[in-house]
Amino acid sequence: MNPLACDSTDPAFVEAPVAPGLRPHVLLLTVSLLVGGAETLVYGLALGLLSRGWRVTVVSMMPPTAFVEELEDAGATVHSLGMSPGRLNLSGIAQFMRLLLTHRFDLIHSHMFHANLLARLARASGIAPNVVCTVHNITEAKRGKSTARLRELAYVLTNRWCHATIAISDRVAQRYFDDGILLPARTHVIVNGVDPDKFLRSPMDRGILRRELRSPDAFLWLSVGRLEFQKDFPNLLTAFARVAASEPNAHLWIAGTGSLHAELLTLIRTLGLSNRVEILGARTDIVALLSACDGFVLASRFEGLPVAILEAASCECPIVATAVGGNGEILHSGAGRLCPSEDSEALATSMLSLMRTSETERRRMGALARQGVIEEFSLEATVRRYESLYREAAPCVF
Repeated sequence: MNPLACDSTDPAFVEAPVAPGLRPHVLLLTVSLLVGGAETLVYGLALGLLSRGWRVTVVSMMPPTAFVEELEDAGATVHSLGMSPGRLNLSGIAQFMRLLLTHRFDLIHSHMFHANLLARLARASGIAPNVVCTVHNITEAKRGKSTARLRELAYVLTNRWCHATIAISDRVAQRYFDDGILLPARTHVIVNGVDPDKFLRSPMDRGILRRELRSPDAFLWLSVGRLEFQKDFPNLLTAFARVAASEPNAHLWIAGTGSLHAELLTLIRTLGLSNRVEILGARTDIVALLSACDGFVLASRFEGLPVAILEAASCECPIVATAVGGNGEILHSGAGRLCPSEDSEALATSMLSLMRTSETERRRMGALARQGVIEEFSLEATVRRYESLYREAAPCVF
């Protein structure tokens, strides 16, 4: 933890649920609602706040594709601004401003770059209440340094209109401090969390899903993530080709969708892996997939604190991941193996090493990983820390 960062893991940072009748109203603004790490955190945070007495409105800048029914059933209101990926448009901005003018919100909590920028600009206009923002990644660019610099400059210019910015890991906070992008006095570290009770390894699911394998006795690797530049699936496939050449019983499942789907299918054929690798598409049975696998792998170029690894750790999966972002904060003390990013040889070596480790040792690694989630990355603790920050940002509400 950077000494300049506010330590929101301190027990003193935790407050009781809001009292009945007060019912403060928070607007959670997100770029998207889909099956992804940041979006899953927004969904879990919304449910946690609702259970603690808050009114919650969730606004997705792009049309949502997940979580809407579950949020509405739990009592949240969900809106879409109908925007296209990667850009703000005047119609969506006007719709957001009208929403702020016609409803009373005590706080806006935004997630991801475009939502953070929109919330800050709304605050600058005088329309929005206090704003807190969450930075979900160690870089705000999909790819390319020029885009990153422009987005980072936007943060620097708009920091004054944000009560607090949350970094989701120590590594993320330190990176933004080092480059002068975030203000230490206004920055908190609140780690992502998952509910470990919802991510329990299931022997029954394992048996059912492994029957789908061409070789049920295979060592099955699983990777979960969007098929986009950040997750570097080409690196994973290149590494897995090395693994498959040494271990004929190795198979790989990839759960996710994205713009690189066709490119990855071509690479799988080119590498001769058609009988060893399967892209599963979007899946809602992640616990079952995690139960079925023998090892979890994430080959990202950059990360914040990936929910996918937290879910895998909670399901006691032995994990191999690239040493980027907050991955090392999850996989410390023997809970997993880290390797350099964008290095297929190093990734293959780590995967082979894990495969050749005894089953007893892999189980020990999985147990350590789950214990780490329970102690450091529970969703309940994350919700309490956010709620306490909300109290600080809008004290007149309580």
